Amino acid sequence: MIFPAATAALFALILCLRIGHYHWAMGLLILTSYVVVGLIIPAEKAETK
Repeated sequence: MIFPAATAALFALILCLRIGHYHWAMGLLILTSYVVVGLIIPAEKAETK
């Protein structure tokens, strides 16, 4: 069974690589956005509780 987090991470990686194939800066921007929205914001919200 594939867990939802693993599916989301795989999808994000494929999407970043596909868009990064056209222009590396856009791939990096998307990867950075996924990291901020998926890791940094939830971690900060968990610390404030």
